[in-house]
Amino acid sequence: MENSLSKAPFGALHHVGFTISDIDRSIAFYECLGFVVASRWCEGPELCARGLGVEGSDIELVQMRRDGFVLELIAFRQPRENDPDPSQIGNAHLAFSVADIDATCAELAALGGRLVSEVIRHPEADWAQLIDPDGIRIEILMVHGQAN
Repeated sequence: MENSLSKAPFGALHHVGFTISDIDRSIAFYECLGFVVASRWCEGPELCARGLGVEGSDIELVQMRRDGFVLELIAFRQPRENDPDPSQIGNAHLAFSVADIDATCAELAALGGRLVSEVIRHPEADWAQLIDPDGIRIEILMVHGQAN
């Protein structure tokens, strides 16, 4: 089945993210595999609710790099061990760079994707979270000033 999105100018895979339980332990583990910390930050409950679709939680994130690959590790301060949402330990998402985040979100929604966050507008990048028709979490990311 052909659609207009199959011809869209998608860029490279941006990063792969995993929800983990202990950020310092995970950093040490992945440093042992050759990854280096590129950035580390926290996001509060309001941004988690708006940007991830998860109410009442806050997170600490780290992005680690190796050979051009970006690994994002996310530690929820209030993890939900048995809840099938992004705070579940071991949960993952795929993140894709796009040229037009609004058009891509609309097109994916038309193909059965479910937007679970609003599009977050940020000076460095805009992003949104969707669930694909099979329940896989997808992040759509439009990095400003970067070719996709």
